[in-house]
Order: sequence, then C-alpha cells, then structure tokens
Amino acid sequence: MKFLRSVHALTLAAGISVAAFSPVHGQVTPFLFDSDTLNFNAKTGVVEASGNVKITADRGSVWADSMTYDSATGITTAKGNVTLVDSNKMALFFDSVELSDDFNFVVIDGIKARLGDEGPVFAAAQVTRENGATYKLSNLAYTPCKLCSEHAPVWQIRAGEVKYDSDEQIMSYQNMYFDVYGKPVFYLPYMKHSTNNKPMSGMLPPNFGSSSVTGQEVTLSYYQRFSDNLDSTIRNRYMTERGNMLIGQTRYIGRKTEGIFDGSIIADDNSSEVRSHVKVQGVYRPRKGMRVGVNGSLLSDDTYLDEFFGRTPNFAPLTGFVEQGSEKTYAAIYGRYYHDLREGVAPETTPQVAPRVLFEHVMDTDKNGGQITFNVDGVSLSRELGYSHDRLVTSANYTKPFKNTYGDTFTVGANVRADYYNIDQVSSSLDGQESRIHGQATLDWSRPYVNANASHIFAPRIKLMLSPVGNNQDEINNEDSTGFELDSSNLFSDDRFAGYDVIDSGSRIVYGLDNKWGVPGENKVHTFFGQSIRFDENRATSTSGGTENQASDWIALAEIQPTRYISARTDMRLDHGTFEVRRIDSDVRLGALSSNYVSVRHSLLDGGEHEISGNAYYQLADAWALEWAFNRDMNGGGKLLKNDIGLIYQHNCFDATFSVNRRGYNNRSAPSATEFTFNVELLTLGRDSKVDTNHLF
Repeated sequence: MKFLRSVHALTLAAGISVAAFSPVHGQVTPFLFDSDTLNFNAKTGVVEASGNVKITADRGSVWADSMTYDSATGITTAKGNVTLVDSNKMALFFDSVELSDDFNFVVIDGIKARLGDEGPVFAAAQVTRENGATYKLSNLAYTPCKLCSEHAPVWQIRAGEVKYDSDEQIMSYQNMYFDVYGKPVFYLPYMKHSTNNKPMSGMLPPNFGSSSVTGQEVTLSYYQRFSDNLDSTIRNRYMTERGNMLIGQTRYIGRKTEGIFDGSIIADDNSSEVRSHVKVQGVYRPRKGMRVGVNGSLLSDDTYLDEFFGRTPNFAPLTGFVEQGSEKTYAAIYGRYYHDLREGVAPETTPQVAPRVLFEHVMDTDKNGGQITFNVDGVSLSRELGYSHDRLVTSANYTKPFKNTYGDTFTVGANVRADYYNIDQVSSSLDGQESRIHGQATLDWSRPYVNANASHIFAPRIKLMLSPVGNNQDEINNEDSTGFELDSSNLFSDDRFAGYDVIDSGSRIVYGLDNKWGVPGENKVHTFFGQSIRFDENRATSTSGGTENQASDWIALAEIQPTRYISARTDMRLDHGTFEVRRIDSDVRLGALSSNYVSVRHSLLDGGEHEISGNAYYQLADAWALEWAFNRDMNGGGKLLKNDIGLIYQHNCFDATFSVNRRGYNNRSAPSATEFTFNVELLTLGRDSKVDTNHLF
C-alpha cells in the first residue's frame, strides 16, 4: 500500500528523529516536523505528538490531530482528521490508521481519497487486510464526478462489500448500486473490473441508435479476455426493421504470429435471406525478414457493408501472401481474389490475380551513390469471361548522382526491361504470345539558389529522357494503368504509369521551377510549375490524364501556411495551350487540428468528378462541442453524398455523443438513409479506468 507506506515512512522518520533513534534504524529521509506539543517517554520508547501535527518531505505531507510511535511494537498510530498528500497530489483522509513496522496497516477507519487535484473520490467505512494481497472494504462509495453541495454526484457506485486483489488489481463488488444524481438506477448482485487499465472479461456499455433503414437499434456486447495476448468480443445488434445481427471479433498476438478475425451474420427480416461477412488479418513470421499471411474480406452480397456498416468500397479483396526481405533484397508471392461491389459489373468479368511473383535486388556499384536495381514481376491475371493473360516483366535500372562545388546535382540513369505475355482472349483472334524489349537513358539536373538569409529557395530542374517510340501492341490490354493522372508527384518519373501494361515510351524533356519562402525548416509559401514535352509528334501511348498532346498539360502547385492556424494548398493541371483548368484539387484549413478548425476540400476533373467535402470541430462551450463532416457531388446541380453532425458533451465523469448521419444516395438495396446514434461513456470505470487502486492499498 504505497500511500500508507508513505505515511509510515514519514511518521517513522519523525518519531525516530525526535527520539534520537537514528543510529538504530539508519539514515532517514529529510523532513520538516511541526506540532503544538511533543513528548518522548524514554522508558516506554513512545513518541507522542498532538495538536496540528504536520510532517512535510519530498514524498509528501501528512497531517493529524495526534500521532504516536511505539518503538517497542513498531506501531504508528495517527488519529483525528488524518490527511496524506503525496508528490502526485493524491490525497487520502482517515479517521484513524494503525500501521505496523513492516509498512502494513492493521485497520483503517473512515478512509477517503481524492486521486489528483480534481480526481475521483473514493470512500469506505472500514478497510481490513484479509491476507497479504487481499483487502476487504465495507460500505464503499466511488465517483469521478466533481462534488457539489447543491446536488449529489452525477453518477456514483455504492457497494456493501468490496474485495480488492492487489496482485491482480481487480475490484469485486457485491450488492452494487449505480446511482444517478443520488437515485439508484440499477442493481447488480455482483460486478468486477480492473483498476490498472488492463482489460478484463465482462459486459460492455450498450450502444443505441436509430435509422430509416434499420429502425430502432440497441447493441449489447460481452468482452472475454482469455489471456494477455488473446481476447474476443461478441455483440448482439438488435434492429427493429432487420432483426438480430451477431457480430464477433477475436484478436491474437504472439511472438511470431498475430491476427484479427471479424465476422457478422444476420437473418435479414427485410430480404428473408441470411447475409454475412468475414474479415481476416493474419501474419506469421517463421524467421527474420519473412512473413506469411492473409488479409481481406468475404461478403455474402454487394451491398451488405453499405446497408449495415455505412461503407461503400468498390472492391472487397482477399489476399494471401509469402514474402522475404532483407536490406538489399525482397521477394514475394501472393494471390488475390476480388469481389467487385460496383453496380452493373458481372462477377465473371472481374479480374483475379493468382499468383503474382515479385523480386527486387539492389546492388551498390560504388561508394558515391551508384546503384543497379534488378526487378522481376510475374503475374497470372484471369477472368471467367473476357481478357486474361500471363505476364513476366524483368528489368535492370542503373543510377549515379554527381555533384559539383557550385551546388549542381546531375543524375545519370539507364534502364532496360523485357516483357513476355501469354494472352487468352475469349471469342477473339488476339490469342497468342507477345514480347517486347524497351530501354531508356536519363539525365537529371537541378540546382537550388538560396538568398542571403535562406528565406527564399529557387530550384529549377530539368530532366532529359531518351527512349524509342512504340512497343504498346494492340494485343496487350491496359489492365493496371487505367487511372493515370499527371501531377507533381509523377511528372519527373522515368515511368509515369503505375503498372507495366503500358510503356511510357518516346523521348521527352521535363522541366519545372520550385519556389519556397520561409524560415529554414518551415516553409510559409511553396509554389511549383512544370511541364513535359515529347520529341515525337505522334502519341506514344493511348492514355489520357494530361499527356495526350506533344506538350503535356501544365502542372502547378501552390501552398501557403502563414501560421499554424491557416493553411491552403491547390494542385492543378492546366491545358498546355489555353491554360484552362483540366483538374484542380484544393484544401483549405482554418484553425488548429488540436482545437477548433474548419477544413474544406474541392476536387474538379474536366468532364469527370466534381466534389466538395469538408469537416469541422468547434468547442461551443466548456463542456459542449460540435463535429461536422460532409461530402457533396456538384455534378448535375449538386447531390448530397454524406452529411454527419455530432454533438459532444464532455462532463468531468462521463462523455455523451449524439450524432445524426445522412447518406443521400441509393445503392441498390441500400437506399438513402438517416441515422441517429447516442452513446454514453462513463470515465474511469472498467476497461477505461484511469484509477490505479494500488495507490490506495
């Protein structure tokens, strides 16, 4: 019992010092001692202090009306308004306390505790030690709420008898009442929880909600902790319009293995069908640098996640993999099954990947940064209906940087790759085998110009890329580079496409100007402007996204952050000839993310998506806060996609959240819907406990 040991150490120090027993008991901690009267009986070895007894030391302070120390029995007794405050500002109050010479107490009458300056309050009529690690408390009351003379605490726990196991740090209650403003709300014959933030088995707080799709709902949950590295949670979600859903999660983490398994199932009252989902994440590490695992989901139907969990991904992939990595080498093999959740897509046309083999090795050619990288990528892509292929890509890439005394940086590079395709095109004459070899040489130059006080850095960059035109056969479908978009992140890339099916062929020159203003290490303003021009007039690829013409679209970036409360960034793609906006993505934030803020994002693609979204947080008052998130499709006059508003009340002993969530689009059997949810979290209780009761015992 750390605090009672502190009491004994202080009182013992006082008694020993005053009685001049230091040579017998050893050196004591420095302290200040004060009382109205002090007596020492040399025959009995008893030190008595009375009247405003106060002992102050680095470890804390103790007050009492009277205090005695019996050197013969080693018992220290403090009586009358006993108060202890430790160095962490935790306060203990007793009517009386009796401590033995081994720092253990016998009986405490009328214990009260305040944990921290304004922390929880704990009180019991009597505390007795049953054995070395177990304590019995009678007539206990506990609340983290601030006490007010005008009314009872917002909530408190009362129990006739409580057992505390200091080894396991578990509180066990018998005949427990839960009071709200002094009125008993419910009764439990038995309850237990940990006091050290360690999760333990038991019921979790219920969740309540309402939706135009699911009706009124309540979720009851039970948490089972099997060991420190294995636990499970079972939830029953009852929805008046859909029925009972069973949800489960199991988590395990070991020295070589870890995993999370999630699942749910419902006999849907709306469709009279059994619907479900399974999600698994598992990794096994048999040796250093090696991983074997599985990651992904399996769903009963396309709209299950949307209807019951508000998630609308395009795909639900399931991946199994084996990989081995080291400082210079990486190898992997994996297979991936895709469940396409998009409307109007036939499952037999969805591409499946099994297997894919990856290998990469990096070799240093010198001590000045020269490197050769070898890559192998083999994949088998198949469809039940449509285009399929087996592909093998091998490549080697060499880079070498050079710097001169003027600050110029030159990087020379060369790469060569060889591709092989075995194509299977159903109902087509394009079946067969295709191969191609492609090479490229590059020269990259950049030089930063810095003013005298380093507040402005002007950095031009030019890159020359030389390679033959073509090598994009009609027989090879573009499967992995369909979403290409030219921007500042890939403008200077040797290969601007994410995949291998399209070769970024042809010679071109790329140039850009980077400007940064601000103090060193903190940019206040950042701009970039750049473009690429290919040498050949004909299009070298069939992709769009800004490279359709000989001169690419202009790529621009503007970013400003005058203070930590204001930031704005815009990424743009402008027509190469007219400077009309082809794509723009803008972000604006006012306020700090750790306090009140508003953040808005705007995206526009010429002839494509046009959306505006944002989120905000605002502290309405000391205890009230407002959260907001929205997303609106601006095409066709504007359509609400999402609008979520949450009202948060933060009391000193509980948090309450009321939220309204509106989804404005239909997804087949998942229509537009409005949901209402209400949650209450009791602070410092159970799994979220902030109280270390070992400070008390």
